[in-house]
Amino acid sequence: MDVIDEIKSTDHKAWYNRGNSLNACGRFIDAVTSYDKAIEIKSDRYEFWTGRAWSLYKLKKYEESNENYDRVLELKPDYQLAKDNQKIIKKKLSKNKTYSFE
Repeated sequence: MDVIDEIKSTDHKAWYNRGNSLNACGRFIDAVTSYDKAIEIKSDRYEFWTGRAWSLYKLKKYEESNENYDRVLELKPDYQLAKDNQKIIKKKLSKNKTYSFE
C-alpha cells in the first residue's frame, strides 16, 4: 500500500512531498502525477509548479517544462532558480529547433 493512501487525498503538502521524494528517486513520471494532484488542490503554490517543471525537464519535455517555469514566475517573479532553469531550457529548445529552407 502506498503511503499516500493513508493520507487524506486533499492534503496538497503530502502530494508535494511525495513528488519531491519521487524526484529524488528518479521517478519523474510519478513525480509529475503527484505534483499534478498538489496543483489540483492548491494551484497558487510556486513550489508545486517548480517541482513539476523540474520533473518535466528531466523527462526532456522542455516545452512543457518551460511553460511550467512561466507559471512559477507569474506566482513568484523574483525566483532566481526558476529564471536560471528557464534560461537553460530555452537554450536547449533553441538548439533543438528544426529549420526549414523554403
